[in-house]
Amino acid sequence: MLRQTQRPLRLRPTCPEDLDFVLFLERHPDNRPHILQWSEQGHLAAIKAEELEHWIVEKISDGSPLGYIIVYNLVVKGLGVFIKRIVIDNKSRQIGRLALQMVLDHAFSELGATFVSLAVFPDNVRAQRAYKSIGFTDASLTPQVQGALEVAVGGFPENIVLMCRFPD
Repeated sequence: MLRQTQRPLRLRPTCPEDLDFVLFLERHPDNRPHILQWSEQGHLAAIKAEELEHWIVEKISDGSPLGYIIVYNLVVKGLGVFIKRIVIDNKSRQIGRLALQMVLDHAFSELGATFVSLAVFPDNVRAQRAYKSIGFTDASLTPQVQGALEVAVGGFPENIVLMCRFPD
């Protein structure tokens, strides 16, 4: 289970009852160009999948949802943790960065990941800037590891930017 610290938000497992919120965020015009769209059934499958963690980002003070994150736990395959998706409702408020830091803490401290990776569209400059601010860099993975990662997460869109973060 994800360890919570003294932060104004928490990550909790997504429930089927959360999917209206998840789909609303995913399909919002501000997010749609940067996120591959999933059906409700796709999210339900992710919630149930053994190697996926589907989290709701919420305020501790009142439990209001702020976004969601989906990660692949690929540690046993030697592929670290892959952040499949992060979507935050209100941008530019540091919520996404704080939620990502919580995922990094979980990945490195609790799961024993040797790296965390994610893929971002080249035109999503805001996201790339946010990822770099918390230590992500352009991926320095071997072609074999990158290929195995791509297969494990269901492929990457063309021209995707792969970024990695290693433990401090």
